[in-house]
Amino acid sequence: MGGRIEAEGNGARFLICQDGKTWRKVAGESLDRFFATTGPPYYNYQLKCELDDRALLKRVAIINDLQMAPLALPDMAVGENTFTYSDQTQGTREVRITHEWVERSASRPPPLPEVLYPPDGGESDGTDIVFKWTVPADPDGDGMSD
Repeated sequence: MGGRIEAEGNGARFLICQDGKTWRKVAGESLDRFFATTGPPYYNYQLKCELDDRALLKRVAIINDLQMAPLALPDMAVGENTFTYSDQTQGTREVRITHEWVERSASRPPPLPEVLYPPDGGESDGTDIVFKWTVPADPDGDGMSD
């Protein structure tokens, strides 16, 4: 959905790559323009920081805003989880990875639909069953699509 880069220092240039080939300059802090709300989804991207001899980068934070179906959430659990970080920096560095999330549901769930087939307690006419039901009214007036 988007995100931002919070960098402390001066002279750092950030570039983003979403197709594994093309690098585009990130102007300012916002990453939102690279992640359209319509069109194909992005499952990964690369971010590059370039520093010339006079540049100084004291701290960088990369904040991502994600939208996903609950069943597609990463397999994380309470307790210890393992994440992979890599870079091409020579020598020592200090890295901290922080994951935070807020679960939101701006939409109210619809009422139960009326089941049309197979009838409650009824029998089907074979083993290749196609379930059918009425489309319930959306309590928020958004309309149902799936």
